[in-house]
Amino acid sequence: MSVDSAGFSGLDCRREVGKLQGQTGLLVLDPFGEGGGRLVEILREHQHGSAQRLV
Repeated sequence: MSVDSAGFSGLDCRREVGKLQGQTGLLVLDPFGEGGGRLVEILREHQHGSAQRLV
């Protein structure tokens, strides 16, 4: 799940991310504030894990 942090302070955004993670049990990222690098990293890890299960 991603959060659009435009208009949030850094602290407010981190609070919202934590709140959403707690409510949903899902990973929540802020690509606007943190950049997309972490999201790409997670997708690559998932792709690698999926490929390993197919072998």
